[in-house]
Amino acid sequence: QAKVMFTTSLLLGTTITISSNHWVLAWAGLEINTLAILPLISKSHHPRAIEAATKYFLVQAAASALVLFSSMTNAWHNGQWDISQLTDPTS
Repeated sequence: QAKVMFTTSLLLGTTITISSNHWVLAWAGLEINTLAILPLISKSHHPRAIEAATKYFLVQAAASALVLFSSMTNAWHNGQWDISQLTDPTS
């Protein structure tokens, strides 16, 4: 039952991210994916599963910060949060 909920959340997060036109909405979809995949990875209480979940979390947290920083930089230069308006080379 919980597996179905996490899988549904994973599909919802992926759909939100793919269909998004706004950077913050794409970021929110990626965060939903993270919150849905972590329990699925660490479901077995094997130490390697916990290690894999921790590594996934750390990499995704760094990537999330990078996406937020890049989108804020782009919005600062262009005044737009639209994904298609990524024209600033710094972003």
